[in-house]
Amino acid sequence: MGILNNKLFVALACFSALVGTGCAKGQKSAVTSVGLSSDMIAGEQHAGVDVQFETKGMQMPTIVLPIFNPISGINYGSVSLLNVGPALAEVKVEVNLTSIAQLPAGSPILPNGTMVPVSNLANLHLLSIPVPTTSFVIYLALHVDVLHPEVDPVLMVGIAMPFPAFDPMGEKMGTANIFIPFGFAGIEGTAGVFAGKEKGKSGFAIFVDASGLLANIQPKPTPAPSALMEMANSPAVVRTKLEFLEQSPGAVQKAQMGAELSKLAKKHTQLTL
Repeated sequence: MGILNNKLFVALACFSALVGTGCAKGQKSAVTSVGLSSDMIAGEQHAGVDVQFETKGMQMPTIVLPIFNPISGINYGSVSLLNVGPALAEVKVEVNLTSIAQLPAGSPILPNGTMVPVSNLANLHLLSIPVPTTSFVIYLALHVDVLHPEVDPVLMVGIAMPFPAFDPMGEKMGTANIFIPFGFAGIEGTAGVFAGKEKGKSGFAIFVDASGLLANIQPKPTPAPSALMEMANSPAVVRTKLEFLEQSPGAVQKAQMGAELSKLAKKHTQLTL
């Protein structure tokens, strides 16, 4: 993806905080870079977000997972996981904005049943797309007002990644989230850990404001016909800035989450799907 491919270093106190290095906002964190990219492939607009982070000894599975409709077979993109160093991993989400823009709206719910840690989504076309054969969920919030081009476009890309190794943490502590917002060079987001009592409801999640990509691509992704009809009946709305939230449970749950993650790190746990 060659139009835009900037590696951006991000200050984010999140994962490192949970495995024992403190949780003050602005501290050096496990997240070491965030990259945005866009490209035109066969006449369709594609966008990519990749995040590199320290794993504190845990090993991610190395795999490429297609995002597709299991009934129609339509491919919407992919999720890539790989280890790029002894204690460094990368998660990359690539999506076909042209085809995804046509999907019906989804639910802004994390696998543990709580709301995604992003506010001001009310006027956006929000999608939640399960990744087949996994418990992963891709989230997109898209707004391109083709009838009012003066309105800034919006694109949020997120991913929730439950891993079975995190199940004991959720079973022990119940439903809880820790998310810490970040911002660098105009890109904002939030990342953290979520936990749920049931199996397959605990893991990592990352949400990134990728709106800057839409300013650099033409033509813009066209919203679904239902969204166009809604725009036609509504006045132009000034873009509502996305707000990436900070979340933290009580002291007891926070300590439990940190202890469980520390165990996984010390054992150099190989995370599996």
